[in-house]
Amino acid sequence: MSDFKDAIKSALDEYLEALKRAVDGLTPAELQWQPTLASNSISWIVWHMARVEDRWVNRVLRSDVELWIKDGWHEKFGVKGGAWIWGDGSPGSGDARGGDVRLAGLL
Repeated sequence: MSDFKDAIKSALDEYLEALKRAVDGLTPAELQWQPTLASNSISWIVWHMARVEDRWVNRVLRSDVELWIKDGWHEKFGVKGGAWIWGDGSPGSGDARGGDVRLAGLL
């Protein structure tokens, strides 16, 4: 592996461990809490971070299919056709902002 790839992998591993520590011990209610109805919950933000990383690493850097599609995560989240979820709350967007996004399996 190149020095560049090693550095990126190391940074992503460090980032994941810090994220796990930050959410460890939070209750389901705390993970779903939204300061306002227009705000995202902690679990939605973590889900979104995972989606963005998946898109950048697999689609952009590797020119490969995102794990969201390849591993069927879109089906696990009930999103038809593997669509990208924008989180805008639009009908049919599969917006998980106020929904029950489970972190088990994501971290």
